[in-house]
Amino acid sequence: MSASVLQQKSSFIHKSTAHVIAVSSGKGGVGKTNVVTNLGITLASRGKKVCIFDADTNLGNINILLNINPPYTLQQVLSGERKIEEILVDGPAGVQIVSAASGIAEFVELDRVQQERLLSALKQLETHFDYLLIDTAAGISDSVLNFLQAAPYTVLLITPEPTSLTDAFSLIKVLKQRGLKRSIFTVVNMALSASDARAIFRRFKGAVEKYLQLNVGFLGYILSDIELTHSVIEQQAVVMRNPSGVASRCILDLSSRLEQYMEHDEGKTSFSAFWDEQLAPLDKIETAPQLVAMDHAAVVDHYLQQGRAEETEALLLQLTQGWMKRFGTLPASLLEEVSACSAAEATIDQAPAEGETAPLAFTSSEPQQDQVGLQQAIHYAQLLGKTESKLF
Repeated sequence: MSASVLQQKSSFIHKSTAHVIAVSSGKGGVGKTNVVTNLGITLASRGKKVCIFDADTNLGNINILLNINPPYTLQQVLSGERKIEEILVDGPAGVQIVSAASGIAEFVELDRVQQERLLSALKQLETHFDYLLIDTAAGISDSVLNFLQAAPYTVLLITPEPTSLTDAFSLIKVLKQRGLKRSIFTVVNMALSASDARAIFRRFKGAVEKYLQLNVGFLGYILSDIELTHSVIEQQAVVMRNPSGVASRCILDLSSRLEQYMEHDEGKTSFSAFWDEQLAPLDKIETAPQLVAMDHAAVVDHYLQQGRAEETEALLLQLTQGWMKRFGTLPASLLEEVSACSAAEATIDQAPAEGETAPLAFTSSEPQQDQVGLQQAIHYAQLLGKTESKLF
């Protein structure tokens, strides 16, 4: 890297906040990183200052896609070894890249000094670029959800595959549970034709609006193109390798629509403000866990004492669903309860013959109802994740 380029990067000037756009998908393999990279290059070729922030902490592929070997990553910024402008890597058409931004996903696990360094870096990126494109990981991990909550704009990639649609629906559902209310842009990738892309979008939009009451907008589509595969193999962006190709023209249309929207949108907000809010409460972290635990116990006890069965069941179901979404399986203690409930149900179903005595454990009807109710609540929570497959 030349001294003049490094000097230029060091002279960050403060201006209005950049357009921060998080690009995500419900599942991997839908071409997300390819779209982010080519979209960023297209915007930069039009004179926009663009930074691509690789936020896929598991599979950072932008470097591989563009055949770039970054000397530093965000880890050196967190450790204090480098400043954010020193780790920026030059990409095609003047795009700047923050490589494999691992560390930001574990924001709450960083110490106070690292968090402040990260926040400062994000603020500098916001004030230096016109567009900050966040390439998130796929799925519904905390890392992905935090980025999508923080970014003022979200672009969600879907493909004609049913699993892509159901996983994208699940991602939006979790975002709604976290309080998301704004619209989401949708891009249909790997479409066979323009009419096919619009039909897929209408199906997806209909399911989201009907079951989640959220709006999704159609940003555009990218047609299936063998040139994309060739570009990946040769480690070149398709808009640079074959700018007149089918996929390149689709990406050009996407960037035009995106620019037009951003030019007329006055609701630009700060990306770093979300992380700033995460940093603010840390002074009270020592007392927070105990207080939260006491509040939950008090709520459950209140419902039980008041005999409000419906509210208690809803609370139990919500907690069980949240646990399964976070950890993927039920707690061991609940699994033991399920096993006990199964044994109880078997005993209940097998009524004692005339003259026999019922087992002592089931002489009272109340424990039976409680155990069966718990089993049903857990069963409903397990079924929750399977409902999306019936939507498309």
